[in-house]
Amino acid sequence: MEKAKRALESQVEEQRTQIEELEDELQATEDAKLRLEVNMQALRAQYDREIQNKDEQGEEKKRSLIRQVSRAAQRHLKCGEFEDQTSLSGKFSPSKLLWQQ
Repeated sequence: MEKAKRALESQVEEQRTQIEELEDELQATEDAKLRLEVNMQALRAQYDREIQNKDEQGEEKKRSLIRQVSRAAQRHLKCGEFEDQTSLSGKFSPSKLLWQQ
């Protein structure tokens, strides 16, 4: 009986040790998961900022090109290079170019 009791106590102690090791492993895994989530959130924010910057650069480039086309059209109209200025002036007005995006 005493031998069986010692064997059970030994078995209980081994199981306690295993439980502690598993709890430590679980804690380490949860910590790693939290770090990954924080890193993922930071990367998402960085990605969103980069996309927003690219969109803004694209919009600025678009506005710049529209201004260039508008100025070129106005110069051509002033120089008399187009035969029918009245029909073309409406097509190349800056306000219409901005709305034809």
